[in-house]
Amino acid sequence: MYPISFSPFPELETERLLLRRMTLDDAEAMFALRSSERVAKYIDRPLARNIEDAHSFINSINEGITIDKWVFWAICLRENPTLLGTICLWNFAYKPLRADVGYELLPKFQGQGIMREALQKVIAYGFDTLHLHMAEAYTHAHNDGSVKLLERAGFIRERIFQEEHSSRKRMIDMVVYALKNYEK
Repeated sequence: MYPISFSPFPELETERLLLRRMTLDDAEAMFALRSSERVAKYIDRPLARNIEDAHSFINSINEGITIDKWVFWAICLRENPTLLGTICLWNFAYKPLRADVGYELLPKFQGQGIMREALQKVIAYGFDTLHLHMAEAYTHAHNDGSVKLLERAGFIRERIFQEEHSSRKRMIDMVVYALKNYEK
């Protein structure tokens, strides 16, 4: 297994953003994010029902970081530590070294280039620090915002497949995008 460690936690900064570890202080914003029908429209998960769901999610994420299972950032503006969304590298595979990227953003912050900026920084971290050979992203075929984000970031459409979404009780079209680290 490839030695990946997220200790100390890799806090990242861009011109506008701070990507930091989540804490229980983020529970209200996390609840707003995970209970939003607009955010969850293309994600197969139940909506958060209460603040305890947000606490449980944050604790689960931080436990996974502690055992180097994934790295999961809260996206914030540099001048305001309030969580606007999340971005993560997870589902690591080791031959070749790759990870999936996942992200979500509160609706009122969408369309401002925030996720593009966060994604570029996370991919740079994955390629330059973790030495990933490839990053992949899975998105709903009709999630135009996500598709545009990935294509603008240089991801290439690899394949389309159907997946059953348990929360919707039907098959949906998913698309896999990949970005290869050509320096590897």
